[in-house]
Amino acid sequence: MSNTVDFYDAAMVLWRTVTNIFFREIRPRGTFNIPREGPVIFVAGPHHNQFLDMLISLPVYRETGRKVRFMVAAKSMQHRYIGPLGRMLASIPVVRAQDEAKSGTGYLSLSNDDPCLIIGHGTKFLSELSPKMQIMLPKTLGSSMAEVAEVLSDTSLKIKKEFGGDNSKYILKLREKVKENQATGKPGVEFKRIPHIDQQEMFQHVYECMKSGGCLGIFPEGGSHDRPELLPLKAGVALMALGAMASHPGLKVKIVPVGLSYFHAHKFRSRAVVEFGTPMEIPDMLVDLYREGGPQKRSAVSQLLNEISNALKTVTVTCS
Repeated sequence: MSNTVDFYDAAMVLWRTVTNIFFREIRPRGTFNIPREGPVIFVAGPHHNQFLDMLISLPVYRETGRKVRFMVAAKSMQHRYIGPLGRMLASIPVVRAQDEAKSGTGYLSLSNDDPCLIIGHGTKFLSELSPKMQIMLPKTLGSSMAEVAEVLSDTSLKIKKEFGGDNSKYILKLREKVKENQATGKPGVEFKRIPHIDQQEMFQHVYECMKSGGCLGIFPEGGSHDRPELLPLKAGVALMALGAMASHPGLKVKIVPVGLSYFHAHKFRSRAVVEFGTPMEIPDMLVDLYREGGPQKRSAVSQLLNEISNALKTVTVTCS
């Protein structure tokens, strides 16, 4: 682990002081569920505020002396306050593709016959896009993303799966938005291009943390929000857990769901509850499926992600 972990004690003192000022009460529940040894991933939500991530680490540190490392967006590590604190906690930076998004030239519309065939208007697909990159639509369309499968020309390309995924109504909404724009003189919708990010280095840091019996904290929703309910979870946490066990036979990673609940979250001197749920053990069957790759790997990741989501819901409550 990085030498920055030597500053962990100081970071805990600092953060305890800050939270004692901001919150009237922080009530931990289920601390008996915190594993005293072995590799652990604390999966927490909802993710209201990145400044409050360490509400997880305080009770873990106080009850067991264990030090939780966090997955932190690389962009956040450049923040004047979050960056130094993240380094003190030996946080693992994650380059998020959406943070690297750049506006694409021109406008997009869909083929009338194939929703996976993208038609460009004034676009430069050959120079701006390539396979594995992603296209992101405007916020008015939910910032939906699709992976580029093949660039056919400057004005046409194929995407791997249609925008909206399983939402059958999304393509209709997109087509209606294109028609609406065409009525105002725009040939389609604007878009952003997102580069393909190789996360192998980040995953290796995670695997080494797990191999050494460390603790990792992650907010699998992928971003902060103000909603009381959970957003759909990103697959990264399942990939990390299964990948660590597949890379190191005999390793047993436990996953602990952590619910963060706030009473009047945006008010000064409010109250918070940090609830630790029952540790999850990952079945060897899923690890074996993961090792097979292909559809079996995707199935293992999907199954584990569903179990994590269900576990997280058991410790998540809506407070008002």
